Amino acid sequence: MHKHHRISDKQYADAKKINLKANLVERTKKERQVNGNEKDTEYDSYVNFVQSELMNNKYFKDKT
Repeated sequence: MHKHHRISDKQYADAKKINLKANLVERTKKERQVNGNEKDTEYDSYVNFVQSELMNNKYFKDKT
């Protein structure tokens, strides 16, 4: 957003100070799985895409 001038330099600097990992909820690999047996599969494709993107991101690649 900063690159496209949607936020100010101060907003960008403030956002960079936030530790995103501190706000994540720890879950096991099984808990993170998208279960095909769920009745609501509307977002499964999206979730799988995001999971793939995160797994291939250099910051998350070797995390379990």
